Amino acid sequence: MMVSRAIQHGFEQLLMGQNEVYLVGGAVRDMILNKESADFDFVTTEPLDELCKRVKRATYIHTKQPLVRMNSPYGVFEVSELKGRLYDNLLARDFTMNACALDSLGVVMDPFCGRAALEEGELQTVRPTSLREDPLRVLRAIRFSIEYGLTLTTIRQEMDGAKASIQQVAKERIGKEVERAIMSDSWLAIFEQLCEERLLLAFTSCSKLDVATVDLQNPLSQKERWLVLHQLLGIEKVGFPYKTWGYGKGYHKKVSQLLQLVNRRVERMPTDVELFTEGLADHLTVENVHRAITVRDPAKHDQLMSRFEQLPIQSFRDLAVTPKHLIDELNVQPGPWIQRVMHMLVLFVLKREVVNDKKILLHKARELYDETSIT
Repeated sequence: MMVSRAIQHGFEQLLMGQNEVYLVGGAVRDMILNKESADFDFVTTEPLDELCKRVKRATYIHTKQPLVRMNSPYGVFEVSELKGRLYDNLLARDFTMNACALDSLGVVMDPFCGRAALEEGELQTVRPTSLREDPLRVLRAIRFSIEYGLTLTTIRQEMDGAKASIQQVAKERIGKEVERAIMSDSWLAIFEQLCEERLLLAFTSCSKLDVATVDLQNPLSQKERWLVLHQLLGIEKVGFPYKTWGYGKGYHKKVSQLLQLVNRRVERMPTDVELFTEGLADHLTVENVHRAITVRDPAKHDQLMSRFEQLPIQSFRDLAVTPKHLIDELNVQPGPWIQRVMHMLVLFVLKREVVNDKKILLHKARELYDETSIT
């Protein structure tokens, strides 16, 4: 079992005098499994304010459990202060495989037999009350069981007893765990299990996801993965509480817009007007999702890009006239009419009924203004 250069660097930065320093949690688990880790959590007996002053590129993070975040050539190290015994720190953790520690000499401390549980292929809690104390750990248990190929047999009764309390967990915490799940390499299998367990409100009317129909040969972005889930669930409206999960303010709206495009793509390709107004980027996203859920239908990315490149204009900035041109030509006051006339001119150009020429467009604008009395 090799200690990586990243871990060695962490100890080199943190060791000072008589202070105790240990690597804990996921990085130790991954080291035991001979897997690379980007998750480096240390604990130290050195007061964090002193550590922050001593180490370059260290930032004090004021959270419920304060920590210091250190940037390094190997990634980010997060350091918490060890108060009391290391045993008690490990005892407070969720699963035995995450309750191991490594000291600076390369010795692994495993008081709860986490390595043995991994070798037996079982996910075990540190304490019988672990899941009831924090029901979010039920979601984490599902993710770990899929990612590491572990059975849930020994904690099944604990899980069933804690399920009902999941909705009492802060939505932001649920959101962070759900985000880890959606970005996992095993995301589809994880959500298949979450659906069977009905652990999220959006899954209350669904007991099975038909994941076998999804093509995962091409990588999908986070947003594309959510759209695939919507399609598998048959949810026409966005049923996941993205906002309360801590996603950006406009995330829910964007997913909702894309979902409409995905549903329409099942029926047909977009028109040139739709391709222009909704944007090439969104339609390429939709095509990725459509390809994933409709394996027999070949993707048409190249066709979309070719069509977009052949559009007479690709953005409103490409139009040969501006709102100021219209005001000057028509000699009228600005108002809502400008946006409507500009929109109509764009449609004429996209449908190739009018050439994108300033003189021709201004003439057309006057015709529209006189004929319809747009004000």
